[in-house]
Amino acid sequence: MIAFVIIGGLALSYVVTFLGLAHEMANLIVNLGVNRWIFFGAVMILWLIMGCLLDPTSMIVMTIPFLFPTFNAFGFDPLWVGVVSTLAVEIGMVTPPVGLNLFVLRAVTDIPMKTIIIGVFPFIFVLLGTLVFLILFPSLATYLPSKM
Repeated sequence: MIAFVIIGGLALSYVVTFLGLAHEMANLIVNLGVNRWIFFGAVMILWLIMGCLLDPTSMIVMTIPFLFPTFNAFGFDPLWVGVVSTLAVEIGMVTPPVGLNLFVLRAVTDIPMKTIIIGVFPFIFVLLGTLVFLILFPSLATYLPSKM
């Protein structure tokens, strides 16, 4: 099933790129005068919610063709967007009630789901703090690659 979602996402990204829909959508959002941080916050919330329901590869393959041109139009660093989006996706993967990693952990252990969900909340708060920290100080995410 994951393979079909990835194949569907790749087909969608090809069609979106071929038709130029992503660039038109980026131009529309920028021309509407939307604040870049409001757009960024909305995308983060979208990724966190989608991370609860989909695997990361499928989610990124389905959303990046639409969102990446808009991020570029708003002047965000592509490397920073990649780091922050990966972190948001991974937070969604451990967020109850449908986080995929919770079910993986339940399948390989005999720990009840309630205990797993209670145990994951400190990690969610730490990851959310890290996400906020990287948003406030974007140079932390791009420092090491900029020195290469």
